Amino acid sequence: LYNAVFHLNRMAKIQDTENVVRLSQFLGDYFRYIARGGAERVPLEAEAGHTKAYAEIQNMRFLGRITAEFRDIPEPCRKLQVPRLILQPIVENAYKHGVEKRRHGGKIVVSFAWEPPYGRIIVENSGDGVAAEEVDALRRYLLVSGDEAEITGLRNVHRRLQLMYGADCGVRVSASELGGMKVELLLKADVP
Repeated sequence: LYNAVFHLNRMAKIQDTENVVRLSQFLGDYFRYIARGGAERVPLEAEAGHTKAYAEIQNMRFLGRITAEFRDIPEPCRKLQVPRLILQPIVENAYKHGVEKRRHGGKIVVSFAWEPPYGRIIVENSGDGVAAEEVDALRRYLLVSGDEAEITGLRNVHRRLQLMYGADCGVRVSASELGGMKVELLLKADVP
């Protein structure tokens, strides 16, 4: 986000007021969500809205080299209570590890599925290919527990989902048809 503030400064210096307004609005929305205390759980549509603001900030930063597409959330999933800040770290990883270095054609797609009693959030990117070994290593990484496990955004999200929804839920990784990584967050609708 530091880079986004630097980008905002550059736009202000060249008097690109339209984009200064847009970027500052996205940054305001982003920080409002982060700073808002209270509920550990939020409706999925609020979590998705926060992540869209983050993606818009990144898209402006990358000057059209990368696009992010958010598909519609199925009606039964919109109000589904999810832990706060589970989607944005996954999308952040898609930018950082999937498409950030691409000179053009970087794409991130966020979609949602409803298969009662499960809801799924799917984040895919058009990275430069993912080897089966890399996918297997990530799967093993998600299974490591205890003090020896390095805590990262991906593992943090995985554990929080399992704590809330049970061991059959969490993060799943695979190769995406878009060319990069596919990360699925599996949720359960019948959790109190």
